[in-house]
Amino acid sequence: MVSFDLNYREKLWNISGGHARALAIIDRILKYVDVLVGNEEDLQKGLGIPGPEIAAESRLDPSTFSE
Repeated sequence: MVSFDLNYREKLWNISGGHARALAIIDRILKYVDVLVGNEEDLQKGLGIPGPEIAAESRLDPSTFSE
């Protein structure tokens, strides 16, 4: 069983090629993953899944990501 904590960190990816490179690398990693861990923001930014606008003080509705 292989698990992966998405834990997307935008500032770190910006140093190493930006968002497009992050999506490409994460996509390659996911082929080997059985269990993916992440919050709503990680799903949006790390997987490129569209969703509501993200703000630090707002609460996101997880049902947005159920599909």
